[in-house]
Amino acid sequence: MNKFCKECGGSIASSLKFCQHCGHKLETPSKTDPKKQVNPPVESKQSRKLTKKQKMIVSVAAGLFVIFAGFYMWGKSYMSAENTVERFVEALKEENQKVIQNIAVLNYDSELSDAEIEALISLAKADNEYINLAAISSERFLAENELFTLVQNGKWLGIFDRLSISVKSQYIEVYNPFEGVVNTFNDSEISIHEDEDYRIVYGPMSPGIYNLSSKFSGEYTEVEANDTVILADEYSDWVMHDVELEADYVMLDLYNTNGVPVEKAYIELNDQQINFNDSLVINELGPLDLDGSITVTPVIETKWGKVKLDKLKLEDTYYELYVDKISEGLIESLSEEISVYGEEYVKAHAGHDANLFSNITDEMKDTFVSNFEYDKDMENYFTGQLDKIEVDFNNLQFYEEESTVAVPTAFYFTSAFHYSDEEANLAERINYCNLEIVYNEDDQWLIDDCYANSFWSSDFDDSNSLVKLEGSKELHKADKSTVVSTSEVISDDQIEEVTLNYIYNLVEAINTNDYNYVKPFIKDGSELYDMQLGLVDRLNENGVTQEVINAVVTNIEEKEDKWMVTTEEKIKVIYESGKEETNDYVWKYIVEKDGNEVVLVNIDE
Repeated sequence: MNKFCKECGGSIASSLKFCQHCGHKLETPSKTDPKKQVNPPVESKQSRKLTKKQKMIVSVAAGLFVIFAGFYMWGKSYMSAENTVERFVEALKEENQKVIQNIAVLNYDSELSDAEIEALISLAKADNEYINLAAISSERFLAENELFTLVQNGKWLGIFDRLSISVKSQYIEVYNPFEGVVNTFNDSEISIHEDEDYRIVYGPMSPGIYNLSSKFSGEYTEVEANDTVILADEYSDWVMHDVELEADYVMLDLYNTNGVPVEKAYIELNDQQINFNDSLVINELGPLDLDGSITVTPVIETKWGKVKLDKLKLEDTYYELYVDKISEGLIESLSEEISVYGEEYVKAHAGHDANLFSNITDEMKDTFVSNFEYDKDMENYFTGQLDKIEVDFNNLQFYEEESTVAVPTAFYFTSAFHYSDEEANLAERINYCNLEIVYNEDDQWLIDDCYANSFWSSDFDDSNSLVKLEGSKELHKADKSTVVSTSEVISDDQIEEVTLNYIYNLVEAINTNDYNYVKPFIKDGSELYDMQLGLVDRLNENGVTQEVINAVVTNIEEKEDKWMVTTEEKIKVIYESGKEETNDYVWKYIVEKDGNEVVLVNIDE
């Protein structure tokens, strides 16, 4: 049956002789015998004199009784609730860790560690904000400080009930910024109650003011943070704390602004290469110390060499990086082709000769052929020289499946357009253009277009960012005697047309036994002329006819005023017996210029 404390009204277990809430000592009812016992008269006896030995034994026994009685009274007083609380309070005031360790317990039975006692003393010294050490009695101390409870904790010396101060269990919910952080409290490890990713709950532990030390040691950095945490919740509710370290994961996002074909992208960090993924992103780099002491260098590898971006001091968790440079190797290659084009532009215009270009595409060559034909018809001539070229490689742009690059370029000429009967009135002329350059299958850069750039003057004020190429300053005058008529310029289309006409008309000549069908496409007196004349006669005599299933020109290569034309042909052969077979051929024909036309002269073995 439960009893109730007359002092604080709290419920008390029937086995206790004090209130565990306030420490008040309970009254114990005395036992009385309802019946008085009447002792019969004792017959007086004559006293017997004790011997000396007996007197000594009696004296010793009496002394021992007195000592035991005194010790018992002292022990009972020492282990009393009042005395236990007083000794605990005094130990907190005097920072006596040994006494505190003897009196205080956690969860009713376990002793406090040195780290917990240190934290508890710090809490008691905090201006009575958390622990009131000025209570006038033990009862008031327990009533006013709900962090403590008086509990019976076994026996002391096997005789006396041992009373202890049970401290309220505390828990702290710590959120780490990343995995691998080690937390200690007053330089000691505390048991873990829950562990879930970056969230760890430590406890149970004594109330107190702790120094929370959070350390991380990783591949790239070592960091530490120290925080003061106060654990003094009278209901044992969890206290939440976020660990903040001067280190974190870093995300790097690489933007390929000029579209350069990237074969590999990575950063250099402490002699290591850390690759960007296929989306040119490094999602989690680190953890790293973000005080600026760590630098990384982004590197982009292309087929034309490496590009190193500026070193980056890491002080934030996210960076956008922009590929706004190209390799020195690519700059050198493009600069050389641009210089060649600029010089040949002057020569070709002075001579109205598109064949003077060595690094332009067939499409661009056809454009110049057409332009020069018009200029010649209008008797419009060009005299001039190339002074210099400025190229803005910072605004270079790749496009069209990474095979074409557009480069803002400015050509500076001293030149004039004039009629044949006029003197050239030379003046400075600047062509601002976007130069389109194609990288072909033979690993060659060819100029494909040069269209006007109307934004040059506003976009490129900083001349220091431009690459300057010096021109030869060699003046090329218009010379009618050296001007090549545009009608004499042979194009690849013309060569292809003549070659295919030869193939189809040779089959027609064989089938009709009429050499005149193919004769216009073969040079008179050439080896091919006699060879094919004999072929037509021989096949006709054998009753063999042919049919062209397919024929294409696969390559045209100019060699010393001649052209090597490669074809792939599928020919059906029909014998006189009616038997048919289809054969595939690869022929290489030699083509020569004949006046304004081209003709076939031989088959290359």
